Amino acid sequence: MAEKPVEEQRSALSGPRDSYCGLYCGACSVFMAAEEGKSSKVAKEWGTSVEDATCHGCKSQTIAKHCRRCPIRRCAEERHMESCGLCPQYPCPQIEAFQLDGWPHHLVTRDSLEAIRREGTRKWLEEQDSQWRCPSCERRFEFYQAKCPQCSQVLTDTRVMARQVLMRENLPDNLKDV
Repeated sequence: MAEKPVEEQRSALSGPRDSYCGLYCGACSVFMAAEEGKSSKVAKEWGTSVEDATCHGCKSQTIAKHCRRCPIRRCAEERHMESCGLCPQYPCPQIEAFQLDGWPHHLVTRDSLEAIRREGTRKWLEEQDSQWRCPSCERRFEFYQAKCPQCSQVLTDTRVMARQVLMRENLPDNLKDV
C-alpha cells in the first residue's frame, strides 16, 4: 500500500507536526501554546510580540521568531527535502552540530531522522503522537515535562531520552540543564 502524501498525513494528525530536522513540533511548548490559544502567555514570558511567540510548525507559514531564520529549515526548503533524514547528504555537518549543541530535544532528533529514513514520515508521526501522550490519561505533553499536568503521572521526557542517546553512542555529556 502506497504511503499517503505528507500533506494528507499532517491534516490527519491536525497540523504540521513534523519538521525538517527531526523535531516533533507536537511536543514543542510554543506549538502547543498556539494550538491552545495561549501564545500571548508565551509572548509575555519571552518579553516579545505574540507574532514572535506563535508557531504552527516550521513547515507552516506561522513560525516563531527563533525558528524563522533556522539554517536547517532554509537548507531543506532550498533542496526541496521533506526531511533532513531523506537528504542524500545526511548526516551533514549542519545537522550534526544542531544535534550536539547541548539541547536535549535537539539530540533526540538523531533517532527521529533514522526512523523517518527507515519507516517514513507517516509512521514516525504516529509513533511521536503516541510517545508524547501521557500513558495514563493520554493528554499531550511537552519535551521537558517530567510529570503530566493533568494526572501527575511521571513521564519520560526528552532529557531522559537524550541521556539514552549519549550512553548508546558514547557521546560526551554537554547537555544543558533545562
